[in-house]
Amino acid sequence: MHVNAWMRVDWRRSPNTYVRCGWTVPGYVGSAVLRNRFKRWGREYMRKWARSHSVGLDMNVVLKRKDPEFYRSLRHKEFVRALETMVGKLQRSMGS
Repeated sequence: MHVNAWMRVDWRRSPNTYVRCGWTVPGYVGSAVLRNRFKRWGREYMRKWARSHSVGLDMNVVLKRKDPEFYRSLRHKEFVRALETMVGKLQRSMGS
């Protein structure tokens, strides 16, 4: 499922009652420091979201190819906004 121009999520329901989330942040996104920052922000957001939702879900978030300057200038607030859009689309797709 496409979240926006730079983020995609692949997901499926799981028989478990917890959320598992992987992150694909390729080298074209930027340096290791930058890639790790995005994964850390994503884990933080998903941990908080999953605490309030008892749904079985396996997902992988992929950052798509964009100009490296785009990712260097991406701020926490914009990243979180994209994740909020993502979970909104997921909830609608799951029918909850």
